[in-house]
Amino acid sequence: MKRTVYFMILTISLLLVAPVTGSSRANDGSEWFEDGRLSALGGNWDHAIEALNDLLARYPTSRYADDAYFWLGYSYNESGRYQEAARSYRELLARYPSSPFADEASLKLARLLEGRLGDRKGAEGIYSDLASNEKADTNVRIKAQTSLARNYEMQKDYPAAVQAYEQTERELAQSPASGPVKAVASRRVEKKKRFIKQSLDESPEALSLYIDAQNLTESGQYSRAEAVLDDLLSRYPQSPVADRAMVLKARNLDLMGRGDEADKLLLEARRKLPGSEPLADYEKERRNKKVLQELKVR
Repeated sequence: MKRTVYFMILTISLLLVAPVTGSSRANDGSEWFEDGRLSALGGNWDHAIEALNDLLARYPTSRYADDAYFWLGYSYNESGRYQEAARSYRELLARYPSSPFADEASLKLARLLEGRLGDRKGAEGIYSDLASNEKADTNVRIKAQTSLARNYEMQKDYPAAVQAYEQTERELAQSPASGPVKAVASRRVEKKKRFIKQSLDESPEALSLYIDAQNLTESGQYSRAEAVLDDLLSRYPQSPVADRAMVLKARNLDLMGRGDEADKLLLEARRKLPGSEPLADYEKERRNKKVLQELKVR
């Protein structure tokens, strides 16, 4: 009898313990990961960062670790902590080079270096490696090639920029993307290439000033960019860059909260430059933003 009771107690104990042990072994941080990912998607960056860092501290070898580094980089970037975002992407690439997130993380790292951390050369190297990597995702490779072209452009290496845009055209021609998507992307790249060539032929000084203004804008120096654009428009009002310069100035005025001045500038641009595509595109963008703001108010 005692032996029977003993085995019953032992069996019950094992049944009670087994699920807990199994659950402990199965738990590789999925709850922390889902909490962090959903918080990131919802714009709750601080909570996302806390949850994802907890996951990586508790379960450094979790199957979610590479995902966690990716979303951690995303959350840091969105919250303006750019150095930490870059470090997260670098950790992902160093620890998990074969991760499905590796290509996208490389692209995001390069854009961080270029746009936020002032390292265009570092970004150039990553773009170049991605663009030439035949194993990389096709869409990522084309994005990298386009970004490489723009990087050369912003460094005022115009021949290299033109060559990179031409390579982008070749990549797009071989891309399996759907017809309309490919056609729109191809037209955009072709127009960009044509713009540089025309500007170099007709007004290289204006193009140089425009690139200066773009670089200042990207670094948040809107007032200095405005001064450069004013100089450009006063000296080269008929250059191929003029409409883009007026659009960039209007955009900066909007960013500085001077929307009334931007309205006046766009009216002047419409009168001086009828049929300008950059002008039409920006006016459409402004109208869409206004509609969205009105919907939010309602």
